[in-house]
Amino acid sequence: MEKPWKKPPINLKKNGILGEALGDMFDEDEDEDQEAAVQMTTDSSGNKVKITLGDKKSHKRTKSYMLLNFGPTYLLEGTIGASEENLPDFAPWKSWSGNMGLIFSTRIGGNNSIFNVNYGLQFKFTSIEIDSDHRLTVEDGNPFYVPPSPYASTVSKSELRRYSLVLPVQLRLAGAGKNKLNVMLGGYGGLRLYGVQDLKFKTMDGEKAVLRLKDDYQTNTFIYGVTAAVGQRWWQLYADYELNNLFEDNPNYEYNVLNAGVQFFF
Repeated sequence: MEKPWKKPPINLKKNGILGEALGDMFDEDEDEDQEAAVQMTTDSSGNKVKITLGDKKSHKRTKSYMLLNFGPTYLLEGTIGASEENLPDFAPWKSWSGNMGLIFSTRIGGNNSIFNVNYGLQFKFTSIEIDSDHRLTVEDGNPFYVPPSPYASTVSKSELRRYSLVLPVQLRLAGAGKNKLNVMLGGYGGLRLYGVQDLKFKTMDGEKAVLRLKDDYQTNTFIYGVTAAVGQRWWQLYADYELNNLFEDNPNYEYNVLNAGVQFFF
């Protein structure tokens, strides 16, 4: 007995069904973590094909990034008790500071929430260079800028560098897409590791030399401040402002460090 005629199976490639289904899977934002399944079924008559996409996974709640930022350093002056001859001329565009480290970002709320918390560990470097021929020293337990002797007329560079470890905590407001606006506000606290002063000068014989002095120069052991940034997901303009003084309490100087520039996430 001749078997009843049966419809040929649907050619998924020919009809474009599978291509459309897979296309929908990859049209989502690249930053989203998702999982989908393609399932083919037939009805009781055996002549229909149904493709079902599985549910997407929820986005990762916590992501990690490498951070690098840098920019010029400014010293904001407050009460100054030092004499006029002991006031150095700071050079912001020769003084570069910044951070590098590991940042975690945890989403607060559901998959569509714009609220995230950033936190991590950063290595912070602060460079302060002056145009005048002063050098930094410590007198009676207080930091003091004085014209270096016997190199007062030959010093070509005087730079103080401070290295620290800091823990940042920020609230990040961000859209889902890579090109969406990101705004970050928060603070940081940390510990100064060590300080270095570099002096470049000429000797009495006209030879060029560099004198490197490793000392903390009474800079504050603990540092803390506020930070802000605005931009897109992978790059932003940022600013860090230290709320405590560069130096420990002393009658000579009261300086607060401001660092502003550009930062990148990798």
